[in-house]
Amino acid sequence: PGRGTTDPGCNSPGVYLDGVLVSNPSSLYPSIPVETVESIEVIPPSEAGGRFGTGALWGAIVIESRRPGRRWAEAGSAEPTPPVARFDWNLEPGTHAGRRVFLSALAANSAGVALGLAVSNNCIRLRNPGFDSIVSDCSGEGTLLSALAGVAIPALSAAAAARWTGDTDLSRGRFAAAAIGASVALVPGYAFLISSRRDGSNAAEIMGGAMLLIGAPFAVSVADRLFRSLR
Repeated sequence: PGRGTTDPGCNSPGVYLDGVLVSNPSSLYPSIPVETVESIEVIPPSEAGGRFGTGALWGAIVIESRRPGRRWAEAGSAEPTPPVARFDWNLEPGTHAGRRVFLSALAANSAGVALGLAVSNNCIRLRNPGFDSIVSDCSGEGTLLSALAGVAIPALSAAAAARWTGDTDLSRGRFAAAAIGASVALVPGYAFLISSRRDGSNAAEIMGGAMLLIGAPFAVSVADRLFRSLR
């Protein structure tokens, strides 16, 4: 068709922003500040179909931003295009190394829990007799840092191990997402353990230990598979 005309039989290429297929490219284009675009690559249909699957049978436009996964604000539009957080494993030639990631996160988390408890126990303890309340031998700032250490050390350790073992030539897990996933399991795990000491509940103790030692690395493994960014 000539310039200025529209061919109703024309098929549009797939548009990918930081590895994520954009469902509405026409609203995406005016919303991206030019200074935040790292690169734009146009891929012909012969290559795009094999690389991105059925979503790019008519070619692909690959846009890489300087901050992958950024939520772009629609300029002058009340209906922004939200990014898809879940990584498309069809982009990868292989599958996620789930078992290896879980085992590495399990080992790192266990070591982190032991170290975190050793640090926090210097300040925080349950008062005898009856373990009826939590007391601290440190200042307010020291108490807060000790409590954070019990969560932060194993969470960061497990997230780092998962990212290292789950790394591929194309993508890697998002460190922050994995650390948050671990924290979601660690915090209630500690709460169950504290409750078990106060109430003498074996069920609460087992639940707390399972969430600390198994739940946290499992959450990290799931986050490493779901939330990834292209290298």
